[in-house]
Amino acid sequence: MLDADADLQPDTLERLIPFAEAGPWDAVQLRKAVVNASVNPLTRAQAMEMAFDALLQEGRLARGGVGELRGNGQLLRREAVLACGGFNESTLTDDLDLSLRLVLAGHPIGVLWDPPVGEEGVLGLPALWRQRQRWAEGGLQRFLDHGFGFGSGRLSRFQTFDLLAFGLLQYAMPLLAAADLLGMLLSGSPPLMWPFSIVAFASSALAMVGGCRRARGGPVMPAMTPFNIALGILYLTHWFVVIPWVTVRMALLPKRLVWAKTLHHGDVEEAQDLAAEAEGELAAGGGQA
Repeated sequence: MLDADADLQPDTLERLIPFAEAGPWDAVQLRKAVVNASVNPLTRAQAMEMAFDALLQEGRLARGGVGELRGNGQLLRREAVLACGGFNESTLTDDLDLSLRLVLAGHPIGVLWDPPVGEEGVLGLPALWRQRQRWAEGGLQRFLDHGFGFGSGRLSRFQTFDLLAFGLLQYAMPLLAAADLLGMLLSGSPPLMWPFSIVAFASSALAMVGGCRRARGGPVMPAMTPFNIALGILYLTHWFVVIPWVTVRMALLPKRLVWAKTLHHGDVEEAQDLAAEAEGELAAGGGQA
């Protein structure tokens, strides 16, 4: 399964199929690599984020946890998908929803580092905000829809621990950090969550460096300079805004299925020209969009 902007290497299937058949996998996710990382700092940060995510997934699998699908670059066994009820059209992120249903049904998901599948990173903050809201809402919804299965005995102890720990780190920690910050501003008391935040960002930075230095196939990864590492850490803070906002909105408003199309340009040089043109228009307009 490929997105419209997927970029595959000529030997992808020759390397992917033997990997899938040699292991116990009923689904395999290729590592995602951003092809337009050189366009601007935002696309560079997304390239580092994808390497970080793939390394995290491999680590979860190596310790008996679970792998997850990422939409673009999925190889799925038809029988496994049908056994789980097919694709869910009532979710914003069918890949994350299917991931959880596959694991609960005993169909393991593998991750293949090389060859990767190339894709375009979004060029601006408004597009990133729309995309990440959809990812956050769909990701949280899958836990609400299928979280009852954690205690059903269909998962091993470590798989249960892995899913619970990942869910808490991904959703609970940003929500608690936002509440901690709000409490600090309202009461003037010092924040309490900063030790957890420091550990989370430091661990993420180490995984980001490890992932970018390990990547060999596909697009060239950003150099792990102090500036790029700091950029990657700063970039990850957007989740501490997106997750609390989406969580509060989902708690207060009815469920919605609004899928905002991500704009793809199909050419790196064209994307660079468009980004430069947008920056010029913004500067000419005095910073007003």
